[in-house]
Amino acid sequence: MTTQTGGDEKTQLQYLNDERAIIWALYEYAHSFDYGPEKRFRDCFTSTGSTEKRWRGEFESKHRNHESLTPGPWKPHEGSKHIVHVPMVLSIDGDTASTEAYWTYLVEGGNNPHLQSFGRYIDQLKKGSDGRWRIDERIIDVEARTLARQEKTVKK
Repeated sequence: MTTQTGGDEKTQLQYLNDERAIIWALYEYAHSFDYGPEKRFRDCFTSTGSTEKRWRGEFESKHRNHESLTPGPWKPHEGSKHIVHVPMVLSIDGDTASTEAYWTYLVEGGNNPHLQSFGRYIDQLKKGSDGRWRIDERIIDVEARTLARQEKTVKK
């Protein structure tokens, strides 16, 4: 496993390059979720990429294939913004990595934007043969959401 400290300069430089590319992959997901296009969003995942959604640690749903994932509305000036912040690269081991990051989802409510939900992503990423890092497994751990959002989720 590569860590931030130790190793020769080449190893340290590779770690920093991978770390930057991994963080970019997390940001790319948020941007493509809100703005699209769909191909850009889907390319954030490996071909076997999956997501699991949890409400305060309890299982809610799972998408086993990146093709079944539901991206955002892709209407930049209508309604919502998805923000990924405080990303942490926990480990890089060759072509695999583990990360955690906070996320916040804002929605428009009349003339006033408001917080709809927040939580954290717990991710496993893989580096593809093209050198690009992609999400292979994502846990969406929802820690809080508005009452209206909670009721909508329960009715599903």
